[in-house]
Amino acid sequence: MTVLHTFLFADLAGFTALTEAHGDDRAADLAADFAARTRTLLAAHKSEEVKLIGDALMLRSDDAAAAVRLACRIVGDIGGQHGFPAVRVGAHTGPAVERDADWFGATVNLASRVSAAAAAGEVLISTTTKEAAGDGLANCAFRFIGARRFKNVREQIELYSVVDSGLAQRARAALAIDPVCHMSVDTAVTGGQRTYRGRGYFFCSEACAAAFDERPGHYLRGRPSRADLRVSDRSRDQAAAFLRRAHEQGRLELEDLEERLAQVMVAKTRRELSAALQDLPGRRRIRRRRDRHQRER
Repeated sequence: MTVLHTFLFADLAGFTALTEAHGDDRAADLAADFAARTRTLLAAHKSEEVKLIGDALMLRSDDAAAAVRLACRIVGDIGGQHGFPAVRVGAHTGPAVERDADWFGATVNLASRVSAAAAAGEVLISTTTKEAAGDGLANCAFRFIGARRFKNVREQIELYSVVDSGLAQRARAALAIDPVCHMSVDTAVTGGQRTYRGRGYFFCSEACAAAFDERPGHYLRGRPSRADLRVSDRSRDQAAAFLRRAHEQGRLELEDLEERLAQVMVAKTRRELSAALQDLPGRRRIRRRRDRHQRER
């Protein structure tokens, strides 16, 4: 009988920016604090620490539902508070091999890839983990974000974003993100506030606010670009229909169609959506319809 394990990779999103803004000592202290706080949650969630890798923790559990609940606690209770970096967690379930207190195998590798695909403040899991959890996640809501291809993985992997209904998870929505160090900031107790080009920004400290004053473009690079604006479900549906027509016209092979449809389903920005439509004639018409729809909303 094959034994299934659920592996979690949890890390601090924006750790490089944090290190640049606050220095190596402060970043190392926060990474150690993150690890220590996470360890206090393990026993209650039938999980164990495998190893600490820089600012990332590799965790394992024999109970997929308990592992997902742990992931939500890590993101919501540890990452979802003022003065702490946002946290992201990815999970996958399957067989693995233990050697010298470490774990190896395709399941471990894929769990790491899923974690890297998660956004700040997000718990991302595979379909395998969701199915293994069964009915043990009654307090969690799932959002299917589509199938994604990962390097050196033959099959596409279907992914779900998980949100716990607890107050701590919902509280994150009220927090701003410091554009300099990527810390979570409670706007009621902010260390500084600035307005730049009509938009307000909050900071964890006056030091970060002062750094922003000197080089706002450095910390906001890419943000004003239209290519980085979020796309709607309607835009994704239009792009998918466009790709299917291209397949019917003989411009795309079936395998290429399936791969591009997967890109469209998980696209969050105009840039990502356009990448799935590259080298196909007529894609500018899709862009014009998308822009018109967004102006009408």
